[in-house]
Amino acid sequence: MDSESRYESQATNHEPQDMVERTLIIIKPDGIHRHLAGEIIGRFEKRGFKLVAAKFMQTSEGLARQLYAVHQGKPFFEGLVKYL
Repeated sequence: MDSESRYESQATNHEPQDMVERTLIIIKPDGIHRHLAGEIIGRFEKRGFKLVAAKFMQTSEGLARQLYAVHQGKPFFEGLVKYL
């Protein structure tokens, strides 16, 4: 069995109820300053998402660079890192 077939069979052997998808929600500083965190989380819950954990933290420069690495080299990148 080649590796592609092996992964295909593994992916199709799971029932939908066994699969779990996780989504990271980042509320940027202006959302926190405007007291919108509860409203933002509520919107996700209304769409069927279940909040399983929450963590409020100030993003370090290193983490901001890592999270937005896809934008590195673009004109707005440094401003975005400073903003977070």
